[in-house]
Amino acid sequence: MSGKQQFAQLVEDCRKLVNALLPIPDSKGRVLKLPHKRPIAKAFAKLLKKYPILREIYLSLIIHAIERRIVTYGELAEEINRKFGEKIVPSKGSWLGRSLGEILGVISLYEWAMGRPLLSVLVVRKDTRVPGEGFNRLLRAFGLRVNIRCEQERSFITWGYFFWQKAR
Repeated sequence: MSGKQQFAQLVEDCRKLVNALLPIPDSKGRVLKLPHKRPIAKAFAKLLKKYPILREIYLSLIIHAIERRIVTYGELAEEINRKFGEKIVPSKGSWLGRSLGEILGVISLYEWAMGRPLLSVLVVRKDTRVPGEGFNRLLRAFGLRVNIRCEQERSFITWGYFFWQKAR
Protein backbone atom coordinates (compact mmCIF):
# COMPACT_ATOMS: atom_id res chain seq x y z
CA MET A 1 0.00 0.00 0.00
CA SER A 2 1.39 3.41 -0.96
CA GLY A 3 1.93 6.14 1.61
CA LYS A 4 -1.04 8.15 0.31
CA GLN A 5 -3.32 5.10 0.41
CA GLN A 6 -2.16 4.30 3.93
CA PHE A 7 -2.82 7.90 4.97
CA ALA A 8 -6.33 7.80 3.50
CA GLN A 9 -7.02 4.53 5.33
CA LEU A 10 -5.68 6.02 8.58
CA VAL A 11 -8.01 9.02 8.21
CA GLU A 12 -10.99 6.69 7.69
CA ASP A 13 -10.02 4.47 10.66
CA CYS A 14 -9.63 7.55 12.88
CA ARG A 15 -13.03 8.89 11.82
CA LYS A 16 -14.69 5.56 12.64
CA LEU A 17 -12.92 5.31 16.01
CA VAL A 18 -13.84 8.83 17.12
CA ASN A 19 -17.46 8.32 16.07
CA ALA A 20 -17.60 5.02 17.96
CA LEU A 21 -15.94 6.18 21.18
CA LEU A 22 -16.66 9.88 21.49
CA PRO A 23 -18.85 10.79 24.45
CA ILE A 24 -22.24 12.13 23.44
CA PRO A 25 -23.42 15.32 25.19
CA ASP A 26 -27.07 15.98 25.95
CA SER A 27 -28.93 19.07 24.70
CA LYS A 28 -27.40 21.19 27.49
CA GLY A 29 -23.88 20.13 26.60
CA ARG A 30 -23.41 17.79 29.57
CA VAL A 31 -21.71 14.51 28.79
CA LEU A 32 -24.16 11.69 29.40
CA LYS A 33 -21.74 8.79 29.48
CA LEU A 34 -17.99 8.87 29.30
CA PRO A 35 -16.21 6.05 27.47
CA HIS A 36 -13.85 3.92 29.54
CA LYS A 37 -10.10 4.50 29.25
CA ARG A 38 -9.21 0.92 28.42
CA PRO A 39 -11.02 0.62 25.04
CA ILE A 40 -9.70 4.01 23.96
CA ALA A 41 -6.12 3.15 24.93
CA LYS A 42 -6.37 -0.27 23.29
CA ALA A 43 -7.79 1.12 20.05
CA PHE A 44 -5.18 3.90 19.97
CA ALA A 45 -2.34 1.42 20.55
CA LYS A 46 -3.64 -0.71 17.68
CA LEU A 47 -3.67 2.31 15.37
CA LEU A 48 -0.17 3.35 16.47
CA LYS A 49 1.11 -0.13 15.68
CA LYS A 50 -0.60 -0.25 12.28
CA TYR A 51 0.19 3.27 11.03
CA PRO A 52 3.72 4.73 11.23
CA ILE A 53 2.24 8.05 10.02
CA LEU A 54 0.13 8.27 13.19
CA ARG A 55 3.20 7.54 15.34
CA GLU A 56 5.10 10.34 13.63
CA ILE A 57 2.26 12.84 14.02
CA TYR A 58 1.83 11.93 17.70
CA LEU A 59 5.56 12.14 18.41
CA SER A 60 5.78 15.41 16.52
CA LEU A 61 3.04 16.91 18.70
CA ILE A 62 4.80 15.71 21.86
CA ILE A 63 8.06 17.31 20.67
CA HIS A 64 6.24 20.56 19.89
CA ALA A 65 4.76 20.51 23.41
CA ILE A 66 8.15 19.87 25.02
CA GLU A 67 9.66 22.68 22.94
CA ARG A 68 6.69 24.96 23.79
CA ARG A 69 5.78 25.57 20.14
CA ILE A 70 2.52 25.63 18.24
CA VAL A 71 2.42 24.43 14.63
CA THR A 72 0.09 25.12 11.70
CA TYR A 73 -1.69 22.33 9.86
CA GLY A 74 0.50 22.99 6.81
CA GLU A 75 3.74 22.98 8.80
CA LEU A 76 2.77 19.70 10.46
CA ALA A 77 1.97 18.17 7.04
CA GLU A 78 5.31 19.32 5.61
CA GLU A 79 7.15 17.96 8.65
CA ILE A 80 5.54 14.52 8.26
CA ASN A 81 6.15 14.48 4.50
CA ARG A 82 9.82 15.33 5.09
CA LYS A 83 10.18 12.47 7.59
CA PHE A 84 8.73 9.97 5.08
CA GLY A 85 10.51 11.44 2.06
CA GLU A 86 7.33 11.68 0.00
CA LYS A 87 4.16 13.75 -0.13
CA ILE A 88 1.80 11.59 1.93
CA VAL A 89 -0.11 14.29 3.78
CA PRO A 90 -1.64 17.09 1.67
CA SER A 91 0.10 20.35 2.57
CA LYS A 92 -2.75 22.71 1.67
CA GLY A 93 -6.44 22.82 0.84
CA SER A 94 -9.56 21.66 2.61
CA TRP A 95 -8.49 18.01 2.60
CA LEU A 96 -5.49 18.99 4.76
CA GLY A 97 -7.63 20.32 7.62
CA ARG A 98 -10.23 17.57 7.40
CA SER A 99 -7.76 14.70 7.17
CA LEU A 100 -5.43 15.94 9.89
CA GLY A 101 -8.48 16.87 11.95
CA GLU A 102 -9.64 13.24 12.02
CA ILE A 103 -6.20 12.10 13.14
CA LEU A 104 -5.93 14.86 15.73
CA GLY A 105 -9.36 13.86 17.01
CA VAL A 106 -8.12 10.36 17.83
CA ILE A 107 -5.01 11.75 19.51
CA SER A 108 -7.17 14.13 21.56
CA LEU A 109 -9.56 11.34 22.52
CA TYR A 110 -6.62 9.29 23.79
CA GLU A 111 -5.02 12.21 25.65
CA TRP A 112 -8.36 13.10 27.21
CA ALA A 113 -8.87 9.49 28.33
CA MET A 114 -5.41 9.53 29.91
CA GLY A 115 -6.28 12.72 31.81
CA ARG A 116 -3.80 14.87 29.90
CA PRO A 117 -4.34 18.14 28.01
CA LEU A 118 -5.46 17.84 24.40
CA LEU A 119 -2.30 17.87 22.28
CA SER A 120 -4.26 18.86 19.21
CA VAL A 121 -4.61 22.35 20.70
CA LEU A 122 -1.06 22.93 19.47
CA VAL A 123 -2.11 22.61 15.81
CA VAL A 124 -3.53 25.89 14.58
CA ARG A 125 -4.86 27.50 11.44
CA LYS A 126 -2.37 29.69 9.62
CA ASP A 127 -4.77 32.63 9.26
CA THR A 128 -6.19 32.77 12.80
CA ARG A 129 -3.46 31.02 14.85
CA VAL A 130 -6.14 29.06 16.73
CA PRO A 131 -7.23 25.43 16.30
CA GLY A 132 -9.81 24.64 13.63
CA GLU A 133 -13.55 24.15 14.08
CA GLY A 134 -13.07 20.41 14.59
CA PHE A 135 -11.26 21.14 17.84
CA ASN A 136 -14.23 23.17 19.07
CA ARG A 137 -16.63 20.34 18.13
CA LEU A 138 -14.42 17.95 20.08
CA LEU A 139 -14.53 20.20 23.14
CA ARG A 140 -18.31 20.34 22.96
CA ALA A 141 -18.47 16.54 22.67
CA PHE A 142 -16.29 16.23 25.79
CA GLY A 143 -18.45 18.79 27.55
CA LEU A 144 -15.39 21.00 28.05
CA ARG A 145 -14.93 24.73 27.97
CA VAL A 146 -11.32 25.75 27.74
CA ASN A 147 -9.30 28.83 27.05
CA ILE A 148 -7.13 27.91 24.04
CA ARG A 149 -4.01 29.65 25.38
CA CYS A 150 -4.43 27.99 28.79
CA GLU A 151 -4.85 24.56 27.21
CA GLN A 152 -1.73 25.13 25.12
CA GLU A 153 0.17 26.09 28.26
CA ARG A 154 -1.13 22.97 30.04
CA SER A 155 0.22 20.86 27.15
CA PHE A 156 3.60 22.58 27.34
CA ILE A 157 3.80 22.06 31.10
CA THR A 158 2.53 18.47 31.12
CA TRP A 159 4.80 17.16 28.37
CA GLY A 160 7.76 19.26 29.54
CA TYR A 161 7.36 17.73 33.00
CA PHE A 162 7.10 14.17 31.59
CA PHE A 163 10.16 14.76 29.42
CA TRP A 164 12.33 16.16 32.19
CA GLN A 165 11.24 13.48 34.67
CA LYS A 166 12.32 10.79 32.18
CA ALA A 167 15.59 12.62 31.41
CA ARG A 168 16.78 12.46 35.00
